[in-house]
Amino acid sequence: MLDAYRRETRAAKLDLDNPARALAGRVPGVRSASDFAGTETCLTCHTSAAVAWKASGHAHAFDALVERGADADPSCIACHTVGFGAAGGYRREFAATKLTQVGCESCHGPGGRHVAERRAGGATTFEFRPLGPGDCQKCHHGEFSRPFDFEKFWPNIRHGKEPKL
Repeated sequence: MLDAYRRETRAAKLDLDNPARALAGRVPGVRSASDFAGTETCLTCHTSAAVAWKASGHAHAFDALVERGADADPSCIACHTVGFGAAGGYRREFAATKLTQVGCESCHGPGGRHVAERRAGGATTFEFRPLGPGDCQKCHHGEFSRPFDFEKFWPNIRHGKEPKL
């Protein structure tokens, strides 16, 4: 039955496959502070975070869905991709070509503006919001996640600000 559901979901054209739907609930006149840059872009400068990420399960989260045939299931890909359901985030039509895995922007939010400021050579004025256990629990809850204990799991992905260049 699960296999039939996954085949049907993969073949179905869903509202969430339409990028305009990501904009439908937005407040008029309010726009995102940034676009998604993609994890690989982040990792070029944030080398210590890259080491922690590559050693974590987050770096292989989407691969786990592919192995199970669940890589088109919207109830799964929301927690295994970057920005699914948000403007500019992962869409099923990308078919694992970009914005997959649990990447930097899955937790920290879109970083395109931060990247643009760094590439322009000036100071980065864009600030990411502070994170805490509640950010992890957006995905780490319920039947598909072990009971979540921030103090236990944080050491597996611990990272901080990179030294100033």
